[in-house]
Amino acid sequence: MFIQVLKGWRYNPGERTKVLADIERARADNDGVSPLRPPVPGLIARMFGTDPDDPDTGIAVWVWESTEAANAHRWDADPQSRARLEQQLDHSQLVTEGFEGLYFAHR
Repeated sequence: MFIQVLKGWRYNPGERTKVLADIERARADNDGVSPLRPPVPGLIARMFGTDPDDPDTGIAVWVWESTEAANAHRWDADPQSRARLEQQLDHSQLVTEGFEGLYFAHR
């Protein structure tokens, strides 16, 4: 198992509320299935969170079956999706760290 932690990204001013509304709308349009669960080979879990003291500051944790699965993943979003992401997020300070996973459990 391999864990990636992505930190240092921020929602641009006013974008966090829009992003959350878009996610909930997509979930409703997809019979309750989250759009944050893409069919990516080797991806076990993907979680996003924000700092309680600064909700525009985010962190993401991705859990992979292996380091190889993480390294093989390439996000090939269409130009429209990439442009929307650029509008929503400032990822100029993004840092990605990798960790060997020891244990994974869920309810």
